[in-house]
Amino acid sequence: MVVGAFTTRFHGRFSAFIVECIAVREGLKFAMEEGVMVNIVETDCLNVISAIHSGSSLGIESSIIEDLIVFLSWLDNVSLLSHPSF
Repeated sequence: MVVGAFTTRFHGRFSAFIVECIAVREGLKFAMEEGVMVNIVETDCLNVISAIHSGSSLGIESSIIEDLIVFLSWLDNVSLLSHPSF
């Protein structure tokens, strides 16, 4: 079931990993702003899930990962799932 959708544009060149991190962050941000209850976060990028679980990153994505950790801490009982390409 689709409960909402949005689109946004970021300028620059980003690795696939950074793009996946941004997509998860922006999706969570959108859901929270719209009051949508989030139970599951799914991505096809296992590295994003691993970075969130490790809780630390020293790369340029560190601020994005920190945002994800904070957003997820505000939500109750959210499962993180990785699927090899949807």
